[in-house]
Amino acid sequence: MPVGIFCVDAGAAEIISSYVFKYNLTCIFSLKEPALGIFQRKLGYKIKDIDRESFLLNSSWFLLGTSSNNYEYEIIEKAKKLGKKSVSYIDHWTGYNRRFLFGNILQYPDEIWVTDILSYRNIMSEIYNVKIRIERDWSLPDHRINKIIDRSNIKVLYLGEPIADSGLALHGNKMHWGHDEIDAMNYFFKNTPDSIQGINRVVIRPHPKDNKK
Repeated sequence: MPVGIFCVDAGAAEIISSYVFKYNLTCIFSLKEPALGIFQRKLGYKIKDIDRESFLLNSSWFLLGTSSNNYEYEIIEKAKKLGKKSVSYIDHWTGYNRRFLFGNILQYPDEIWVTDILSYRNIMSEIYNVKIRIERDWSLPDHRINKIIDRSNIKVLYLGEPIADSGLALHGNKMHWGHDEIDAMNYFFKNTPDSIQGINRVVIRPHPKDNKK
């Protein structure tokens, strides 16, 4: 039976579609925008959406994103009732519990995947009763971490984060944390650590939700 792929959020869509492409998985899909467009672009074919009942019954297990709504709750809950495994793939380093808080209910999948050792350590300090696994982010190039030898030609990758949108969605206030993504970027450029002085180039990778203009 195929893997059931359920995704709404753009960030999760980037990593899950890359995982599907990497391992050439046979899948059936239940996708919402912006995830649908990202999957079709990444996989190179038109994806046919199926009704929710057929999706649940015909999937062997479920691979999900996380988003600030109740969509995933339904899939996780019904997967448990059907005795099928559900896995959430997270491309982040903070706020793990809130991703599985639906109203006043914490509803975890059977397994959670994170993308590196830092996120693994962070999530292990928040969530204790779910299997956690590291599965790399296949949407990123294979950049290995090496000791900086030439400090006159340092290149930095800056990863964007939609802080204002998250604050609005979760707390009804874009400035809930006292800053937004523009403030964060300004802070980065004004407070470069002494250890990486000599930056020659900064590549800014916007979050998939960001307006690229």
